[in-house]
Amino acid sequence: MTELREWLTVRTGQQGWQIEEFVAGTGHHINALVRDEQVEPVQVGRYFGPLLDLPTGRRLGSVSVAGPQLHDLNARVVAALGGQGAFVVHTELIVTAAGEPVVIEVAARAPGGDVPRMAQLHAGVELEAANLRMQAGLPVVAPRPTGVDAAWLWVPVLPGERYRRTPDIRSEHEVRVRRVGQAGNDGASEVVGLSAVLWNADPARLAADVDLALTARWFA
Repeated sequence: MTELREWLTVRTGQQGWQIEEFVAGTGHHINALVRDEQVEPVQVGRYFGPLLDLPTGRRLGSVSVAGPQLHDLNARVVAALGGQGAFVVHTELIVTAAGEPVVIEVAARAPGGDVPRMAQLHAGVELEAANLRMQAGLPVVAPRPTGVDAAWLWVPVLPGERYRRTPDIRSEHEVRVRRVGQAGNDGASEVVGLSAVLWNADPARLAADVDLALTARWFA
């Protein structure tokens, strides 16, 4: 590692190469509004697992978590890259077992999945709509904590399965079963069968319902 750092130091500013490193840890995302270099924190989310594992049957999603230090990190990232104009910033990072945050992606766009809806419940800002309004020069409300934590997940439907039932989730929730989940997956590979958004003012209750949603048998 020392030799690699020395190699990088010598080549600072050069073009035509890149270096990658595997970082073990837990994936997170940070969302904020940026207006004239002012960063307005919206939410921090912790991913349930790797986002490339849907073909293996893993359920994808994230849950809002407290993260003032990560919001501060995001503000430094925006300051380093430039915060002119008005846009949504979506930052992806890995938090190592030692608690070190490692930024892996920064984009001036709304996040994917159901993160925009999760943000609306958690901070009063629907990020897809906010991103479009900011591009059009229209006003966007400032994010304000609602006192609610939220989560989202996508559940894959495997070949030969169809929607069975929604588990007994006690938190407020929205469930949208996709056509392939309702009719049954007659294909040869896994696809997203439904999406769910959960929210609750009680973090412990939400955590219990998230665990249930991640393990329940939605399809049979």
